[in-house]
Amino acid sequence: LRVKYRQEKIVSAELGMLKEIFGVNINKRDFILDFPKKLAKNSSKFKILEKFKKKIIIFVGQTFRSLSVHKWKSIIDLIKTKNPGCGIFLVGGDDCMWANLKNSDCDFRNKLSFEEFLFLIEKSDLFITSNGGPMWVSAASGTKTISIHGPSMFAWEPEGDNVINLRPYTYPDCQPCEGNCYLPKNRKFECLKKISLSLIHI
Repeated sequence: LRVKYRQEKIVSAELGMLKEIFGVNINKRDFILDFPKKLAKNSSKFKILEKFKKKIIIFVGQTFRSLSVHKWKSIIDLIKTKNPGCGIFLVGGDDCMWANLKNSDCDFRNKLSFEEFLFLIEKSDLFITSNGGPMWVSAASGTKTISIHGPSMFAWEPEGDNVINLRPYTYPDCQPCEGNCYLPKNRKFECLKKISLSLIHI
């Protein structure tokens, strides 16, 4: 599968995060990802998937470009209200452990190999993600992907019919966003705080 991107260097940097999370290094312009329908080894950890009709993955990402814990909890509550019987699964590495989301159904953070991560994407209906390496993998998979962007260049947004990029476009003084937030301290990362749950159509 080929990732659609605007700038090759940016995607290479993002995919470099996969090395930190899963111990793999993907830095080629074109690469092949095998999304297994079955794992080579049966894994009991995925038995929980059988309990849910709909499966949604959440990657909260790093704190400086992610929603607040309160907003992530509200997203999970909203999903469960709209979709009874839906399962919420957390993925990521050490940089995602800051978010204590006890209202999820299973916490896979720091517990998956890269093959298992690809398998989980294959079995899921939706991937909700902050900006980061897993976002690009999900976008390439064809799985519906909602990417939530805070301070970052627009080139960091993946493309594809299966991808929805959420970013407030109400800050003309911040356009184009260069990745660093130059707003005063009391307004830091205001764009992330302004993202409404009503924008997340599930």
